[in-house]
Amino acid sequence: MTPDYGVLLAGGIAAGALVSWLLAPRLSVSRNALMDVIFWAVVGGVIGARLLYVGVQWEYFVELCRNPGELLPVGLPCSAGQACYPGQECDGTWCQNVGDCVAAVKFWQGGWVFLGGVLGGIGAGAIAAGRNGVGVARGLSLMSVGLPLGHLFGRVGCHFQGCCFGKLSGHLLAVQGRFPVQLLEAAGEAVIFSMVLYYFMRVTAKARRNCHAVGVLELMSVPVLFLTLYSSMRFVTELVRGDELRGFVTRIPWPGLARVLDFPRREAVFFSTSQLISVFLLLLSGVFWVGYAFQRRKRLAAARG
Repeated sequence: MTPDYGVLLAGGIAAGALVSWLLAPRLSVSRNALMDVIFWAVVGGVIGARLLYVGVQWEYFVELCRNPGELLPVGLPCSAGQACYPGQECDGTWCQNVGDCVAAVKFWQGGWVFLGGVLGGIGAGAIAAGRNGVGVARGLSLMSVGLPLGHLFGRVGCHFQGCCFGKLSGHLLAVQGRFPVQLLEAAGEAVIFSMVLYYFMRVTAKARRNCHAVGVLELMSVPVLFLTLYSSMRFVTELVRGDELRGFVTRIPWPGLARVLDFPRREAVFFSTSQLISVFLLLLSGVFWVGYAFQRRKRLAAARG
């Protein structure tokens, strides 16, 4: 992990937490209690991100433990282990394959899937919010505003780290021969952050004007809006991702897109694990929005008598 990535990752967590902290009074939430919720959400997010990564790469971790010689290069010079891969040790001159049966838990070596982090963070944050009095709906609503801002920093960090890279491309937008999918997703997160923040402010302002607390459905519509927007964007950005380590369920190319963006025409664009998770989240979001629209119409009809 490069220093740039670590600094940007920490800065993203801090920026997202600050936004949620600033907005907490709009829902009459204790800022101290909210910070406790965010702490556990971050912990759950890291665990969820790592679990999903290991889940789609389980064969790699099994082989790294049982048969590292099939995975790792040989004959690499080294100095105090600086140039060695995970599962190797430096004998003072050369990297030796020794295997690593606990590599799956070494999250600091890299290997996270953001969608797994979202699911893990939501679960841990919801539990913490329910236990400390913040309330699940209010906690998730506040965290979902800061989340896309934090992820924006993280994706810029991915660009400097060289992870989560795009496909090899000769397109005008290509950076060092690859499509800059990390920067594309960072730009998308900036748009999502603006939209979710605007929606949150609108929902809370309406409740203040009418002198009542924000309802549970209105509160839950904020995180669902984030999930709707992010899963839509993620499905699209996966089309130009080049790191196939995240896994494909099936491999379908799109020659027309490959021709436009100048990447290899036989490379798969459908369906990665992340795309299928995105479709699942979109379906769940759609069910919520249908129910939300029905409840709003029902309330309007009751108000009109």
